[in-house]
Amino acid sequence: MIHERSFLRSPRKQILLGCVLVGLLYLIVLYRAGRVPSLDDIMISMVVAIFLNFGLIPPNVRSLIVDLFLFGLSLIVWLGFFAQFVLPLHNGRERLEAVRRLFLYVTGRHGPALTIQNGEVRQRRMEGERRGSGVILLDTASASVLRTPIAFTRAVGPGTVFTTRFETIAGMVDLHKQTRRIGPREDDDPFAGQGEDESEQEFTQRQERTWETRGLTRDGVEVIPNIMTIFHLESQTGQGNTQFGYNPESVWRAIAHEGIDPKKTRDTQQHRVRWDWLPVYMAADLWREYLRKFTLSELFAFPTMQPSTVTAFETIQEFVLARMTRPSVKRLDDLGRPLSGRPAPSREFYILRDRGLEVTSVVISSLRFPAAVEDRLIEQWRADWADRADREQRLVNQQRSMERYKGEEIAIMDFGKSTSRLLGDHLLHKAQTPAQAPALKETVEMLVRGTLDHCTGDADLYPHLTNEKTDLVNLIEWIGRY
Repeated sequence: MIHERSFLRSPRKQILLGCVLVGLLYLIVLYRAGRVPSLDDIMISMVVAIFLNFGLIPPNVRSLIVDLFLFGLSLIVWLGFFAQFVLPLHNGRERLEAVRRLFLYVTGRHGPALTIQNGEVRQRRMEGERRGSGVILLDTASASVLRTPIAFTRAVGPGTVFTTRFETIAGMVDLHKQTRRIGPREDDDPFAGQGEDESEQEFTQRQERTWETRGLTRDGVEVIPNIMTIFHLESQTGQGNTQFGYNPESVWRAIAHEGIDPKKTRDTQQHRVRWDWLPVYMAADLWREYLRKFTLSELFAFPTMQPSTVTAFETIQEFVLARMTRPSVKRLDDLGRPLSGRPAPSREFYILRDRGLEVTSVVISSLRFPAAVEDRLIEQWRADWADRADREQRLVNQQRSMERYKGEEIAIMDFGKSTSRLLGDHLLHKAQTPAQAPALKETVEMLVRGTLDHCTGDADLYPHLTNEKTDLVNLIEWIGRY
């Protein structure tokens, strides 16, 4: 991004204007004091200075020289002082570099002075063309890699960076989590020919968006989705004194390993493939690889014998993400069936790691088919939806019956444990002998008391057994009387 500065906002011009105003005021003061040197005094001073006989210099010229010297010394001191407050600096070396850059700026021999915000450079017109020692100010969400005309030099992160002679920006990164999408636009018809109101350029661009994600099923049906990836540079939260995380090694890998598009002209901007487009294009290649393992009918079909198994389309999404986030992944044969044996190494995972990238999500959506295929799918879904609904209803009823049976078994076991608790404690802790075993009356009473304790101790059961509790109490009293 290029910014223009007005005359009064240029620091160099402000300093020059200030010096001119101070000089005018100084001449006015000399004029009122009657101490303005004449031309003869100036000529005499020049001749005397040639012969190094400074004692013959007129007093008014001598005072003028002293004043100019003090003014220049004060200018240098104050410029050096205020230079330390223009940029965020952390140590003495950076303060000296800031002072040096300011004096180079005043004299017009400075290099580029740039600002990078959210991975985008902000500069004045032609500022990036300067060659010399410069300065770059990066915000907390930006990083960059610098280079000379022959090699990359270093990765730099948030803060103030002083560049050396011939150092320029090789590439910039945004430390935020990145999202990239490819595929047709929402209003695109990827299967339509060139429209009457569509220019040749617009038609070509629409075709390019179509080919970005186009794939074929095993039975040769064309499928065109939208693909989105979410990723970021490998780093730890808070690393590099920024909440977004700055890892110099990841930044270096991302920029230094950028690719090129051989189909584009070398001098164009499209010839260079930016680091942040690699994950989404890699996901598109994996989508094509896995799509050709399935037929169109398998793509959205649920297996009848295993209703919890995901569809082929969900399998494709799962394996695409796994290939980009795991070092090894299970293999599928040409028919989309899992192969036995050890998982295969994931080449895509290692490519992304070597470029300092970490993918967190891949979304494949908005699948588009040729009109005839889409009509056939709709008819097939209309014909099969009743059968699928019946199968799902039978499965739900079976699961409900099984859960009910399990619940009844658990309830009977809980009731038996609660009812026999008192009798069991009596038999275990009293150590009764067969001759001293409890009588039938005592046994029945303990069982009834256990049932009453179960009814009163269950908070959910208690409000619903008012009459039953009274009957149990009456039964215990009746057993006690006989």
